[in-house]
Amino acid sequence: LTRQQALYISMALFTIGVSWSIFFLSDYIRGFSIIYFFSILYSWILKPNIPIFATPLWSWAIAILFLQPFSADLSAYLGVAIIVYAYELLLDYRDRKADKEFCKTPTLSNILGKSTQIIAGTLFLSGIALLA
Repeated sequence: LTRQQALYISMALFTIGVSWSIFFLSDYIRGFSIIYFFSILYSWILKPNIPIFATPLWSWAIAILFLQPFSADLSAYLGVAIIVYAYELLLDYRDRKADKEFCKTPTLSNILGKSTQIIAGTLFLSGIALLA
């Protein structure tokens, strides 16, 4: 995708998401507003500039998105956020060449190298333990 195509797609998805939240999930609009804010912060500011902080923020946003309507248990949020973070680390490991060009500073996967897989596995198990 070109940057312009990505911008148009992002704007369309953002509009659909906000509209859906307002019309069908108005009880959760505060949580969804936080998620939209995290998403914009992640995509436009953090990921290109300081990805090492971007991925944990994104993981929390995903945890809030999935759990807000169902749970207020902090350990559940933490477990889901850790599992998402582990998954994102593996994606960053897969995309490390592109991330070196796209990001101004290295991702954690670029710093850890092959150790990323061991750390991600440990995080997955930790997240599952929190959810059990």
